[in-house]
This record gives sequence, C-alpha cells and structure tokens, in this order.
Amino acid sequence: MKRLILLLFLSGILFSCDHSRSIDRPKWLTSFNMSGPRWRVELERVEFTDTATVLTFNYTATAEQNRIRFTKKCFLSDEKGREYKALFQSGKGFGKWIDGASEGTLITIGFEPLEKDVKVFDFIEGYNNGDFAVIGINDGNYRFRKPHYSRKEKAAVDKWKSGFFRKGEAFVSCAIEGYNPAKDEDPLFMEDDLFDAFTHLSSVRPDSLGNFSLSVKLDHPQTNVVTFKNRLCNILLSPGDSLSMRICENGLAEIRPLNRDAYPLQHMGSIPAWDRVYHYFESVADFDSLGWDGYIAKTYDYLSIGDSFADYFARKYRFTAFEYEYFRTNVRNNVIINYLDRRLDYVRQHYKSRAKADSLLCCEDLLSPLREFPAGDPMILASTSGWIPFNRFRYDPVMISYNRTLHGSSSAYQDNSLLLAKKDSALFGKRTLLGDVCLVRDSRRNMNNIMDVTHEPDSALAYTDFVKDLLITPAAKEKVESIYEDVMSKQIPFYDLPSCAGKDVLQSIISKYSGKYVFLEFWSTSCGPCVAQIKNWNQICPAEIRPGADIVPVFITDDSEQRYNHFVHENLQGCESIRLSRSDCKALWDMFNISGIPHHEIINPSGQASRRAPDHHGTPREVLRQILALSENAAITPRR
Repeated sequence: MKRLILLLFLSGILFSCDHSRSIDRPKWLTSFNMSGPRWRVELERVEFTDTATVLTFNYTATAEQNRIRFTKKCFLSDEKGREYKALFQSGKGFGKWIDGASEGTLITIGFEPLEKDVKVFDFIEGYNNGDFAVIGINDGNYRFRKPHYSRKEKAAVDKWKSGFFRKGEAFVSCAIEGYNPAKDEDPLFMEDDLFDAFTHLSSVRPDSLGNFSLSVKLDHPQTNVVTFKNRLCNILLSPGDSLSMRICENGLAEIRPLNRDAYPLQHMGSIPAWDRVYHYFESVADFDSLGWDGYIAKTYDYLSIGDSFADYFARKYRFTAFEYEYFRTNVRNNVIINYLDRRLDYVRQHYKSRAKADSLLCCEDLLSPLREFPAGDPMILASTSGWIPFNRFRYDPVMISYNRTLHGSSSAYQDNSLLLAKKDSALFGKRTLLGDVCLVRDSRRNMNNIMDVTHEPDSALAYTDFVKDLLITPAAKEKVESIYEDVMSKQIPFYDLPSCAGKDVLQSIISKYSGKYVFLEFWSTSCGPCVAQIKNWNQICPAEIRPGADIVPVFITDDSEQRYNHFVHENLQGCESIRLSRSDCKALWDMFNISGIPHHEIINPSGQASRRAPDHHGTPREVLRQILALSENAAITPRR
C-alpha cells in the first residue's frame, strides 16, 4: 500500500512538471511568401511546452545583404480559430532586421502555449497583410477532411447558381470607421466585369461622418471592391441583397444581411492573410526546373492542395456551403489561369516557329489540366479574379484565331472568340458559360471594327445574329443585342441629355458659352492622373484657348475651398475652373454615369453631350484635335 501511495505521489510530481514534445521538420499544407529567388524561410521545428509553443525557422540567403524580420504582430491560430500571441524572439528581437547567410540562420519565436486538443495550426506574420504565413502545420498524421453540409444548404447553392443571371436591385448601407473627409476617398466601387469591362461602374462618396447608402440595379452577381486607406475588401453583391456594412480601421469589412436571405460571403473577411490565399496559387512552378511532365504533375498537385486548403478553411472558419464552393472554385481557377500563362510564355520563348509552338500546346498531354478549368460553373463568373479568366481562356492557341469574311463585304477581320464556341465543346464536352462570356466580351470590339471597315449597319446586324445563334445563355443573347443597339446609337456623335438635376447644374455652367463646344474635365487634387493632365493643360490654356475660341475647357471639382484655391493659383491660371458643392457634383456624376476621375465630357453648341469623349490619356493638343474632328463630323449618321 505504501509503495502504491509513493508511486502515485511521484507520478503527480512528474505530471506537474513541464513536459514537452516536439516535431522535427513538421508538415504543412501550404505557405505564403516564404521563399524568393535569393532567399528561403523554412519551418524546421515546433516544440510544445506548458509555457510556450516555440517555432524554429531556418533562413538562408544567397547574399549577406538580404535581410528578414518578424514583428510582434505575428501569432498562431489553431483549427478552431483561437489565436495565440507572440512572446519572444531569439537574437535581436521582434522588428529587428536579421542578415541572411548561405549556410542558414536559425530564428526562434515563442508563442502562448497551444491548447492540449490542437492538432493543426497556422503561423501568421501580421494580420491580413503580413509578410509570411504557414498554413496547416501538423505532425503528418492530420487529415484535411471535407466539410459536411445538409441537403438544404446544398440546394440553396444550386438555387443561387441556377438564378445567376436574374435581374434585380441591391441595397447597401455602410459606415466607415475613422473616415477623414479631407482625403476625398471614394470608398465603394461596383464594377460589372463579367460581360464587358466598365459597362456598369458606380461609386459614391460618404458624408462627413463616413456614412453612405447605395441602391444599384444588377443583371447578375458582382464582385465589388471596397477601398479604404489603401486596403481592399471584396464582397459579392447579388440581386435582391440588402446589406449593412462597417469598414474597420484595418480595412476588413463587417457585413450583416438586412433581409431574410443570408449574405453569401459572411465569414471570409475574417480570415488572416486572406490576400495571400489566391496569390499563392498564381505561381505554380517553373517550367525550366520541372520539364513538361513535372509541370503538369505540379499543376495537379496544386489543384489537390487547393482542395485540401478549401476543406481546412471551411472547417476552421465555419464556411457556409456557398462559401466553400466559392473558395474552392476560385482557387482551382487561379491554378489553371497560371497554367495557361506559363505554357504560353514558355513555348513561345523556346520555339521560334509559332506554328510549332501552337501545335505543341494543343497536344493531348498539355490539354489535360485545362479540363480541370471550372468553365461551366457560375461560381467562376463571380470570381475575385475579375477579367483574368476570360483573356487567358480565349487567347490560348487551343481557341485558335481565324479570319472571317465580313457579311456583304470583301474585308475580313480576326476573331479569337467565334471558334471558341466549337473549341470549348471539344475541350469540355459541352458549351460553357465562360465560352459565352468570351463571345460577348469580344462582340463590342468586333461590331465597332465592322462599322469602321464597312460603315454598314447591316453587316453589324448580321454579325450580331451570327453570334446570338452560337450562345447558349439567354442573358448572353440579350447582352449582345444591347451591345449592338449601343454601338449603333454611338454612330450619332451627340445625344440629348435627360431631364434631371444634373442637367440643371450643367445649364448653369455652360449658359455663358453659347455657340461654343464646352470640354468638361472632372478632377480632384487627390487624383494623380488628374493633376498630371491639368498641368499639361496649364501650358496651352493662355496661348491656345483664347476668349473668342470655339472650344472652351472647363475644369470641375468638389474639392475643399482651401485645396481648390491653392491648386488653381498654382496650376490653372488662365483656364476656366469651377468648384461645385458635393451635391451638385454628384448630380453631374449621376447624369453622365461617371465612374471615376479623370473624366471628360463634351457639350456641343446645342447643349447635347458627345458619345465619343476623348481618351483621358491623350495630351491636351490631341484632345483639341479630337474635339475639332468631332465638331466637323457632327452631322454624320450611320445608314439604317
């Protein structure tokens, strides 16, 4: 009995002591920015004790001047989302630069001890925009299991996909913490980059307290970017959504649904190092070091890693079924986009013959990874990658360019997307939504080219009907039809402005310029391109824009009076400039559907607006020449 008591006593002493275990060369799912061409950071060891969790990194560099540092903002995050603060760092300490060495430099960082039940965790340097991250650190025995969702949750995702092209209105109210009105920030941008870039781009400005609201009509879900203090937050806005947002000091957007339908991306904004996720999968590997077979194998490895990554994050951050599919689809999208890029670059660098390069790219082995492209999934159309999938997909030699004779003309034009209608069927076994989008996105350019070559609306109409027959999506057919109507309407140089508050404001500006063409330039002192353009105008205003001239440039802004007066005194002497109130300026923005600055408009002597405003990248003299050419051809209309 005494021996048993003594044994229990000694056992108690042993278990009360600091027991530690360690993992040498631990496994992890993936890492962000942990290596470069001249340096590499590798996690060598993890030690668990009752007082700390200690990570040892090995930093190697090709030159001593290469340096690295970790800040005290770094932390650990376990599979349940619990965070553990940094306690100490060996050597110089947190925030100090550590010189590189070719033989390696060991860096030890201690954190608060992990809970006993932790099986996998992440290392994050900084929060959301840190330099490094190691995701899914484990002892090699952890399995990244798929999340489980109910039939009801999966059915909701299928319903969202099937109604992707539904039309509707969305409402957003927002509050910005720490907003400074003096900076004139435009916090919310909504861009329809699906069918045609910048077809619908809307921006609003907050009040002095940082509050604003917006109601917008949508033809389909849009990925929207909230910009605040140079931090970017992505949200997905769908028709029917009613959302309340709060933009925090660190740039993260807190989003709350105001209607009964749950907002599709509720949890993703809280993920540390979120901006590193997609970028990692954009850099698969190097052809030269792997060869063709190795590169294809690496691409499939990354697709598998991306799937495991989605499984891990879905469980850790409690993704909804929608968020899980959205995340997984977009990661796979980025891997394939990178594959498309690298195969094009490599082949054209190493093969002088374009025909041989294109033939090689079309071989069966090199086509196999492309079949993993989620080209038929509506999720990819709501991608945070925006326009990237379309250009990579349609300009690959698999979708070979060819010349097509214009209807009713001997002229020909080159089109990358018409043949794609057949090629994506061969590649994926069916026509795809992405193929439809590529066709639609090329149609505006092709219609304009047809009109430039033939000046015959009938040829553009024949092309429109031809494209519509190839499309499988009713929404795409409607879009092509609307593009045709828009292209035809723009053959008439000027149009009557709608009756609205903006027209009243405009009349007050141009009333004293009767009989002249008025060139309106919208600008702000906080806009770099605006300032550069205005300084160019300043050089020619006094000399070439005389009081009696037929063209009058007018510079419009809603900057504060102090900033406006100082800038005009320095840069716009001799030119006509106007400072409007915020409400009057917004009325003009709404009337002209202005998406951002610098922005130009031309008003003719009859008070009509031009459909062909000059490119804001042109020099002032080029702009003047365009206005003169426009005025000389104002009476020309297309033959109907």
